[in-house]
Amino acid sequence: MTILDICRPDVALHLPLHVIDTEGDFGVCTGEAVDLGLTGVVAHLHGPLPSTCETTVQVELPDGSEVVTGAVVAQCTSDGKVWTYRLVFADLEDADARAITSLLTAA
Repeated sequence: MTILDICRPDVALHLPLHVIDTEGDFGVCTGEAVDLGLTGVVAHLHGPLPSTCETTVQVELPDGSEVVTGAVVAQCTSDGKVWTYRLVFADLEDADARAITSLLTAA
């Protein structure tokens, strides 16, 4: 099984998101989460991240809370204006998993 096989987000959403490059210069890219699941997120970002970098992802949830967790870049595509990243969560905490599960059951 490859890393791409385990990152299959479950719910199509449009949530504000920030991705911090914790492996490089700690730059922040903003955008939106378009798919979210317990194993990862698909994000549309306004700028590129280094490939295969470790990141910290902050997803703003509809109830005002947020999920903040480490993630690894599994895939990236771009149309020259928007970068689409598949990010695999490295170690999702229980509280974050519960918050995502609540979204999954409500959707």
